[in-house]
Amino acid sequence: YTHQFFGNLLAPKWWSYLWLNEGFARFYQYYVSEFSHPELNMRDRFASVRTTALNSDASATIRPMTHYVETTAEISRLFDNIAYAKSASVLRMFNYALTEKTFQKGIRYYVQQNKDNGVVEEQDLFNSLQQAAAEDVRLPLSLTMNEVFSSWSNQPGAPAVTVTRVGTTNEYLFSQERFFNTPQDNPSTQSWWIPISYTSSSNTEYETRVAFWMPPGVSEVRYRIDGDQVRINPQATGYYRVNYDPEMWASIIRDLHENPNTIHKLSRSQLIDDSMQLAHAGKLDYDTAFKVMDYLREEVEYIPWETAAFNLDYLHRMLRSDKKASESLENYVADLAKKLLSTYGLEPVKGESANAEEVRLYGLKWACKNDEQCRAKANEKINRMRKRSSLEINSKSEQLLMCHQLRYINQLDIVTMVNSLRMTRDDRSRGYLIEALSCVEDKSSINYVLNSLKLKDFNSNEKLQVIQNIFQNSVDGFDIIMELLNSSTNVVEDLNVNRRAFHEILENLAEFATDTESAAQVMAIVEREAPVISADVRTKLSESQSWIERNSAAVIEALNKYL
Repeated sequence: YTHQFFGNLLAPKWWSYLWLNEGFARFYQYYVSEFSHPELNMRDRFASVRTTALNSDASATIRPMTHYVETTAEISRLFDNIAYAKSASVLRMFNYALTEKTFQKGIRYYVQQNKDNGVVEEQDLFNSLQQAAAEDVRLPLSLTMNEVFSSWSNQPGAPAVTVTRVGTTNEYLFSQERFFNTPQDNPSTQSWWIPISYTSSSNTEYETRVAFWMPPGVSEVRYRIDGDQVRINPQATGYYRVNYDPEMWASIIRDLHENPNTIHKLSRSQLIDDSMQLAHAGKLDYDTAFKVMDYLREEVEYIPWETAAFNLDYLHRMLRSDKKASESLENYVADLAKKLLSTYGLEPVKGESANAEEVRLYGLKWACKNDEQCRAKANEKINRMRKRSSLEINSKSEQLLMCHQLRYINQLDIVTMVNSLRMTRDDRSRGYLIEALSCVEDKSSINYVLNSLKLKDFNSNEKLQVIQNIFQNSVDGFDIIMELLNSSTNVVEDLNVNRRAFHEILENLAEFATDTESAAQVMAIVEREAPVISADVRTKLSESQSWIERNSAAVIEALNKYL
């Protein structure tokens, strides 16, 4: 509905302003849903959008929100995480920075003042928000929305704010710099108008309100905050990362472990993401990042676990070519997630919340590996399949429950699973069976599954999903998919799959090429099959190799302290 509303009522004057449609649509997709389905906690779930945006925005080659294009190829590339996730995250930031009342007033002006014309550019939005902000006195008198908002829309990237306490006083120094996911040869001179909010033991007034605006072009700002337990950007309302001095990190980590519920779940989510991403970028040590992560042993809320999953999956992907390190990480995460199984059990409970149902999936995904009850339940299902010569999977929980045991099934079981998939017509059940097949690790079984893709029973999306699941699941699976792709001179025609969707699969494949040899193979396939995406893939491969060279040893050293 929100996509239709903004798309039909106000169209961007040119593709450069695509974010005016897509950003608003994504933002209100989460915020309007709170009224119709409050039980889903959609406003809190926006955390995943923000995480996605900040991750994309950390690339040195990313574009700004407002970006001039001309050709159809350039236009098609605008439909990315910047148009959707970043733009929505920036709009959410101003919703809090101006207060929701003033922001909504500005949006009403924006619609009313431009609906007759029907086309808009960013200045129209700035003018309407300025009118509302001036009426409600939401900005310092010397500051305009044009200055503030354009610092976010007209330059790429996002800032990291570093906070340092001045001795034992209540004075704090704030500095900003553009955050990159890899070290840069030349420091960036970019800066933003940043809305700084905070909370402390004696002051929660500015938890979601602006305490002060940090100006661009200033090396540091000094600000007084009374009380202890100081945290900046609580509930992650601002679109920026936060780094602290060692003593402040130690205090935050102590609170996370001793009194986690005194920290809002969105802030817990933010601390997980910021600490790990800062460590990847060389701005924080991994010991600190893992100390933050380790509080998850007592975490049972969905939002922090969703953010943790994003970061843990990335670590697993980067370390998986090192078998010992990969197994160590799996055992560590299984231990972290144990409480999820004891809290939520193995199967859905009638009447439970959507959050409970979804957070259980993380327990099943990670903790089942070392859980006897999980294994027994999975074996019961597998034995039933053998008796009936068919398999039916009716939920994501059931699929994840079985996954670890499916690694050890025999060739006849694989034939049964493929035949069950061919006979199943329900799309959801087919999806669960496809996911289950990706859990298989035996090479001959994987090859049998891939050979089955040539049958007419599988549509294009299903074929590509099987391929993606297999290369994501294991190093052996990755190698087998590489053999498949190298054996064909035209994969799209040979497998009869959608070309654009196949290009997306290749981009995902590049994220799993974590050694020099596999990276070279992926690049050769991309240049042959999809040269239009070769530049983006080359950047991904280069960033992965750089990360491994910089960080893998430090991650393993920090991880080993928890085993």
